[in-house]
Amino acid sequence: MDSPLTAVRHGWSRKRAPDSAFALKREWVYSLDVIRFPFNVEKSAQAGAFLLKMNGGEFDTYKFIKFLYLADREALRCWNEPITGDHAASMPYGPVLSTIYDLTKGTAPYFHDVWSQFISDTEKERI
Repeated sequence: MDSPLTAVRHGWSRKRAPDSAFALKREWVYSLDVIRFPFNVEKSAQAGAFLLKMNGGEFDTYKFIKFLYLADREALRCWNEPITGDHAASMPYGPVLSTIYDLTKGTAPYFHDVWSQFISDTEKERI
């Protein structure tokens, strides 16, 4: 398929009708490929640090995760590229960015070095 999330028109094709006349038929093929962006922990941490700075240095963890999700979604809408590259996960209270959720919960040790340069873990409920 040519490009993800686009409708590809294959043009007009001639098909023989039962009465031997030619009939024109339009064919459309829809590509439902998923666009995947690589997760960028440094950009994610910088975006999180920016949100924290704009909020006076503290944030409720739940709101922090939701604001990063909304910022990522808005960036994708405006610039066709997300800020973080993280993928959204469905949770009981709405979508979250999966790896960022893990980072705020302390369950992503593989990215913790870079994350902790920008965002410190203070309390369970606040960042």
